[in-house]
This record gives sequence, C-alpha cells and structure tokens, in this order.
Amino acid sequence: YDVLGPDQQVALFGAHAQRAGLLAGGMCCTLDWEQARRLVVAFALEEGSLPGVPMLSAALARALCHANRARQLRGDLQTRVLVLDGSVTEADFSLQSSAMNSCGFAAQSGGVLIDCLSLGSETSVLLRQIASLTGGKHKHMATLRTIDEELSPALLFHFLPGPHVRKELTVAPAIENHAACCDCHGEQKHLAHVCSVCLAVLCSSATAICPACCTRFPRYT
Repeated sequence: YDVLGPDQQVALFGAHAQRAGLLAGGMCCTLDWEQARRLVVAFALEEGSLPGVPMLSAALARALCHANRARQLRGDLQTRVLVLDGSVTEADFSLQSSAMNSCGFAAQSGGVLIDCLSLGSETSVLLRQIASLTGGKHKHMATLRTIDEELSPALLFHFLPGPHVRKELTVAPAIENHAACCDCHGEQKHLAHVCSVCLAVLCSSATAICPACCTRFPRYT
C-alpha cells in the first residue's frame, strides 16, 4: 500500500489458537518493516500457537475497531482489510461463524472491504462469503512456489487496486454463494436450525448442546 502514496497507513494483526492482537502499525513510509517481520515471526512461534484454529473472528473484530477509530480521526480515510489465510478444510472457522458473520455485516455497513488471499490447501467457505458480502475479493493460491514471481504480483494486481479500479480489471471473480454454514460441521446449508441464544446455525435438531455457546437445548417428546 506504500506505493499508493506517502499518507498510507497500515496495521498488522495476527491470530493463532490462543489469542489475536495488533502486532505493528503506523505510516507505511515510516514503519520499521524489519521489526514488523520479527514481531510476526515471534507471534507465530508463541507457545500454544500451532494446534487449534486461529482466533480469526477476534482479529477481524479488532481490525474493524482499529479502522473505525482511524476514520473518526480522519473522516475521508478509506479503509480495507486483507486476510492472509492458511485453511486446510472448507469447514475451518465453522465454530466462529456467528462472530465472523457479524464482522462481515459490520464491515459492509461501514463500507470496509475485506479481501482474502488463501494460501492453504483448501479455502474457508466463511471467508469466501465474507469477502463477497463486503465487496472484496477472494483469491486461492495453494501451489505458491516463489514470493517474487507469484505472491507479489498477485497482491499488486488483485488486492492493491481500489473498488472503482477493480471494475475495469479482470480480477478474481466474486463468490455469489451465500448459503449459511452450520457451526457443527462447517457445511453449507440452505435449510437449517438456529440456536435461540447465539444464532448459531445447526444442521440437525438432534443436537443436544450448541457447539458455539454450549446452551443445552430442551427435549420435547
């Protein structure tokens, strides 16, 4: 984003299985990128970071709050979010579906684009839907070989242009499938059951306990 102008700002958020947080931020032209790289590596190597699903919904919520504060200080500031994802199954983040959908609708109402570059073996259904919901783009690059020849051109071409310029470019196609994903298996459902407490989507009425909020459902005979 630094190539767009000297007034560009950036905030780097990280998420792993234990926590999500702001790692570095500031003006692109003055940010110490080498220090930011070391902070990202240290965050990824924290104890307990590898097993489990990253707390992406918490990172998205914090990023949107950070963007909202920045826009309050400068009303004409255009904000957007780029998610780097390493999903291994389409059902990844299914237990965070309610929180992530809330982030998606909040970003949509605030005019914040959420783009996603997926570098894992599979793409998360939720991230594809959130990118489409907010007017962003989702790009899958599972066979990435080199940064200079593949990653950098993809970032510059697909994600650097603003929403008005993207209309004139043949960029990553938008995902139009907005079917809900169940919280129990991460599968897309057109008809499903909904938890009355947290609005989690469930594929079966036989579920005794909500997998998202742990509410125990009453049994009727």
